[in-house]
Amino acid sequence: MGVTHIASNCTTLRMNPLPSDSHTGIVPPDVLLVEDEDGYADELGEYLQNHGLTSTRISRLDRLCDTVQQIAPRVVALDQFVHGVDALVLLPQLRAVFAGGIVLLTGNSDQTDRVVGLELGADDFIVKTQPPREILARLRAVIRRSAAMPAPDIAAPAQPAESEDGPRWRIDLERRALFAPDGTPVHLTSTEFELLAFLSPRIGRPASRAELYDAILRRAPTGPEDRAIDNLVSRVRAALAPFLHAHNPIRSMRGIGYVFVGLDVATDQS
Repeated sequence: MGVTHIASNCTTLRMNPLPSDSHTGIVPPDVLLVEDEDGYADELGEYLQNHGLTSTRISRLDRLCDTVQQIAPRVVALDQFVHGVDALVLLPQLRAVFAGGIVLLTGNSDQTDRVVGLELGADDFIVKTQPPREILARLRAVIRRSAAMPAPDIAAPAQPAESEDGPRWRIDLERRALFAPDGTPVHLTSTEFELLAFLSPRIGRPASRAELYDAILRRAPTGPEDRAIDNLVSRVRAALAPFLHAHNPIRSMRGIGYVFVGLDVATDQS
């Protein structure tokens, strides 16, 4: 099952209040474990149970958002790779429908994935080889932090990500120009501008390298040594770097492509 189909299952849902035990008769589990390795799931689930945390397990990402809405766990412990799909791509959609804790469990120690995961809404990123006692402690810590957060006001309209009267980055699509929050124009070539204009509306949504070749360069990559998109991303990062104080708005995703994590961009089409 493809990533696009899985993500669409999440986006058709919306954030709902947590079900009340008195209304449903169902006690929500402490942990929803999303894991496709039976042995690891059984061992971790048993360890959590023996130390006071109830858990429920699913092994498919296409059931994730629906299950979260149905059982309202206190924390989701999410294997990063489930049946070959990188769960990082689902974090924005999961965070949109779930206000509890999200912990990524992974055999991958790549620092870039950790940073991207946290940027996209995860509360912690735990390598599976850590002792069960540490995993337990960190799950408990996320549960405590989530419980201390005020519940979202479901009836309230979504708030804009930026202050209406505060300085913002601005993309002028007609003039094909980018302006920093202080109004300074940022010099970009035509292709560099197209990359940023393509990524900025997709904040938090990964774009594959093949997709970027097609949308920006209007061609397919010529082979594994074709680094045109990677070089283009590097040039855009370099152009933005003087304004961002070491913040990297375009993050690499190993084996996938790139994800735009935000500039606080306003798009001006007039």
